[in-house]
Amino acid sequence: MLHKINTKETINLNSETHYAIHTSVDIKQYPQVHDFYEFTLMAEGSLKYILNGKTYNLKEGDIVFVRPGDIHSKIAIGPVKHINLAFPQTTLDAMFDFLYSPKIKDDFLSQDFVPVFTLNHNEKIQLESRLMKFAYFPISDKQRIKTYLRAQLLQLFSRYLIPISTQSDQIFTSELVIPSWLENSLIEMRDTENYCQGLDWIVENTGKTKEHICRSFKKYLKKTPTEVINFMRLNYAANLLIHTDIEIIEIVFNTGFQSLSYFYSLFKKEFGVTPKKYRETSFYN
Repeated sequence: MLHKINTKETINLNSETHYAIHTSVDIKQYPQVHDFYEFTLMAEGSLKYILNGKTYNLKEGDIVFVRPGDIHSKIAIGPVKHINLAFPQTTLDAMFDFLYSPKIKDDFLSQDFVPVFTLNHNEKIQLESRLMKFAYFPISDKQRIKTYLRAQLLQLFSRYLIPISTQSDQIFTSELVIPSWLENSLIEMRDTENYCQGLDWIVENTGKTKEHICRSFKKYLKKTPTEVINFMRLNYAANLLIHTDIEIIEIVFNTGFQSLSYFYSLFKKEFGVTPKKYRETSFYN
């Protein structure tokens, strides 16, 4: 029997959230579907999560994002602890309307992206700690809870969901199911210090050989690791040119390039002008 849960029965609209820590799974409540959004963080143990007919074996550090209409079930595999954070459609709309363009919102809500991602150990500990703070707010302080909720959602969406699902050049788009090690590397590669280290960082981060990494990038992304890394470096360089007065030669080495001429060649190919011209004609100036 499919259990249908609605916003009015679950979420206090004054605080815009429903927060719960679960140490067991009541299988009688599943499968279920609801008209609100929900994040589930695996804090301890493992869980079999069936989402729209596909099974995910969740482990510590995994997060699953459920959208309105997603049919899902949970089956505990031994002792388990997971944290749920639910919020209404109106909260998501307000966040997108304030922070993103209508196109990003439409793309994000319409595409069939993989709704499960994995945090590294430190990220998991930090997020769990932030979520646990919901339990310490006075229940009557609805505005404070709502403000804190939106702060946490901003971090979750901007760091994990939006960058993957709305890359303008579709560099992370693939018709195949990307292996978790590659997907996690792409998430962590958004940190400047990681992608500036280049392929060596991917090798060290994944434990995979360079040959295996190169084959996987070509298979799933239709690009080489160098193409992906250079795309990230060039966009970082463009932002430095626009928003800082750092000398171009310093920007070159700050973004991980070892050759000035190679940087100039790639930059002009990507943006159509030299770095100097790009800085001079930027509409931000």
